[in-house]
Amino acid sequence: MYSRTCRRLALTAILLLALITEAASQSTEVVTGSDTISYASFGSGPATILLVHGWSNNRTFWEPHLFELSRRHRVVAVDLASFGESTAHRTEWSMAAFGSDLAAVLDDIDEDQVVVVGFSMGGAVAVELAALGREDVIGIVLVDVLQDPDYAPSDDEIDRRLEQTRQNWRDPTSLQSALSPSASTSLVRRYISRTPEVVPEEWWASYRNVFVWMRTDMRTTLRSVRVPIAAINSAGTPTLVEAWQQYAPGFSAHVLGDVGHLGSIWERVDEFDEVLIGLVEDFRGLSRD
Repeated sequence: MYSRTCRRLALTAILLLALITEAASQSTEVVTGSDTISYASFGSGPATILLVHGWSNNRTFWEPHLFELSRRHRVVAVDLASFGESTAHRTEWSMAAFGSDLAAVLDDIDEDQVVVVGFSMGGAVAVELAALGREDVIGIVLVDVLQDPDYAPSDDEIDRRLEQTRQNWRDPTSLQSALSPSASTSLVRRYISRTPEVVPEEWWASYRNVFVWMRTDMRTTLRSVRVPIAAINSAGTPTLVEAWQQYAPGFSAHVLGDVGHLGSIWERVDEFDEVLIGLVEDFRGLSRD
């Protein structure tokens, strides 16, 4: 009896995952400026979790989390302009422009309790969205990005980072390091299968601009944010909690052990989801106070 029940539960989970994967390919579109932004929606619940991918990613990178998160809340996964199914007609690839795109998505979904989760470059975009002062945004979760809010890279450092990324693009050894030493090779293959062999030029523009934003706009933008901020980070780069609390007094960070940058969303998935769901409940409570 017990094993039959387990098999039924496993089959149910597989069927639900299949439905989620199918829905991920069925996007909704919203026009903002010269571009069309694609997003997909899953589940329902008291809050909406807006998932914002990182540089070189797209909304499918969040697939490991969709099943659990959409059991509790509505989940919206977006493709930033030039990534995934969204178009790339604009000439400005700034974090503020990406933030305006997210605002158009929120206007379209019309929800009143939104937690914005931004991985890597998506964290900077989430901050820009929150700085718009929208009443529907109740909190931000940064994922493995902006560990030091006072970081201000020089042009030389940005150039070095960009060149290193060019040289290591889709390199399996570098990807293994970005996941974890024990990561399955299937995760490396997953990344390679979801990224182009040649990086579009507009991606390099947004890559440079996120680091320029860190130097020029990040601190001013953070001072405009009026909602709580938390982080889920890998242990690779220390999170400077006290520095963060100068900008966001209630800031907290959860550290995922033994994973790299990409591993923060593709490994320790259960732990990530449990922490994120807890943060959503915390933000909902604060929004009612």
